[in-house]
Amino acid sequence: MHTRAKIITAAEIEFKEKRFHYATVDDIVSRANISRATFYTHFRGKEEVLLEIIIKKHTLKVQMFSTLLRLPDVTLESVSIWLEKVFFASFEDERDWLFSYYIVSDLYLNMANFFSDGRDEIIDILGQRFAAFQATHEGKPDHHKRARGHLELYKIEQTALHTVFPGLHMPLDTFKAEAMQGFFGYLSSAPIGPPMFEERASRAFD
Repeated sequence: MHTRAKIITAAEIEFKEKRFHYATVDDIVSRANISRATFYTHFRGKEEVLLEIIIKKHTLKVQMFSTLLRLPDVTLESVSIWLEKVFFASFEDERDWLFSYYIVSDLYLNMANFFSDGRDEIIDILGQRFAAFQATHEGKPDHHKRARGHLELYKIEQTALHTVFPGLHMPLDTFKAEAMQGFFGYLSSAPIGPPMFEERASRAFD
């Protein structure tokens, strides 16, 4: 596992510095200070390394939604701050990796299912506090509500992308404000439970 982690760390650096298409296995093994044989013991190629990196990064993005459960008060201001400082900021931090998501989706056709499953997991996380995201009714799946949840999440994902790669024919702040109001409106469209992990509520953005 230590060697596998070394390979992933080296690949992250090489992919960020040279871009995925120009980085080679030789670059990765040189930086990791291992042999090509060792590399191929763990991965079949650089594509598999990229896949593992993107899965890790996307998993962290899914998990960040649990911080919304700790908001002491759910207001337009607090949700907007969360979107700006946590969600949108995570896309800015990962700017160099965003196109890699498309590369992975092109290389591995089942990645669309993986990203969709990630939204399902976010819906289940948010449903612990926000009734609008509770996609079951009397123990049965509520497909309409789950579909709405996917669409609400998709809207803020696209807004986050526009904050990183501006190209709108309108002020970005106006676009973001509409997205924030829309997401807050959906969160508050049904009864909201108390903050979870209340002892940590004051550290909601840690």
